[in-house]
Amino acid sequence: MAIDLQQSYIQKAHRLSLYNVAATVTDVHPGQLFQLNDESEWEYADGTKKAYPTLNSRFAGAGYGDQFERLEGLDDVSRAGKLACLKGNFEIATDQFDDTQTFVVGEALYPGVNGQLVTFAAATTPKSEYIAGFVTVVPSTDHPMLRYEA
Repeated sequence: MAIDLQQSYIQKAHRLSLYNVAATVTDVHPGQLFQLNDESEWEYADGTKKAYPTLNSRFAGAGYGDQFERLEGLDDVSRAGKLACLKGNFEIATDQFDDTQTFVVGEALYPGVNGQLVTFAAATTPKSEYIAGFVTVVPSTDHPMLRYEA
C-alpha cells in the first residue's frame, strides 16, 4: 500500500500537554480521544466530556506505522507521564474509529468507547457540545485513515 504523505500531515495546532495520564490508561494510540477527569488527568474519552485527540503512543506494536515509524515498543508517554492533545483548529488523519460504521463527508463525529470515534447518530447519549469534529475524508481501501477537522 502506498502511503500518502499529505494524509499524515497534521496542521500546526495548539496542544494541551500539562496534564498527567490517569492510572487507568493503558494503551495509547495517535489520534485516540482523551478527556480530563475530575482530578485533571487524561482518561479515555467516553462522550461525557469534551474530548481531544492525542499525538502520543504507548503500545507494543509491530512492524511500521503510516509514516514508516517503527512500532515495536513505541512509548512516548510512560517516562513523562503526560499526553499532548490537540485543541483549536486542526485536521487530523486517524485509525482510531469504529470501522464497522459508514462515514460521510461533513458528518459530525463523537467520542465512543475507549476514545474511538463514532458518528454522532451512533453515539449512546450524544450532546452537541461534545462533538469531536467533522469528517473531511472517509476511510477506504486505498486510504484506511479517517480524516476530520475540528
